[in-house]
Amino acid sequence: PGGMLLSMVIISLLYVLTVFVASGVLPGQQLDASLTPITDAARVFLGRPGQIALSIGALLAFISTANAGIMAASRYPLALSRDKLLPEFLGKVNERFNTPHFSILVTGVFMILMLFLQLEILVKAASTVLIFTYILSCLSVLILRESKIRGYRPTFQTPFYPYLQIGG
Repeated sequence: PGGMLLSMVIISLLYVLTVFVASGVLPGQQLDASLTPITDAARVFLGRPGQIALSIGALLAFISTANAGIMAASRYPLALSRDKLLPEFLGKVNERFNTPHFSILVTGVFMILMLFLQLEILVKAASTVLIFTYILSCLSVLILRESKIRGYRPTFQTPFYPYLQIGG
């Protein structure tokens, strides 16, 4: 948890600094009309080489984020398969790489199919799912802790319980 919190603090600071620089070097109308405001700010702040470097960095970040998304999303079918809620083949793990290869493949196919959906609807649906995931995660911690289930002995205690979950 400490490493996760530290990385979130560092990324948040970098994000705030980036937005601060972008909003400082570009007028509001240009920021509002642009589909690539950070790249536009890099062009003003760092010139053409900075714009190219930032574009390459953004492309690499997008690819690595997509890869991490596929790897993380593949864990859901893996877990559901192990709980006998999805077909058993989705729970098989590659012996050499220790990865759920069928689950990764199925998840990747679903992500490719989503490219054919309307982007606006997809973004709204994804945002809604994320919000509900956070809400239900906070709610489940409260329910699990307060239900006094026999045998449920979590090793990690969430900080500021139950205020953090209620706030969430």
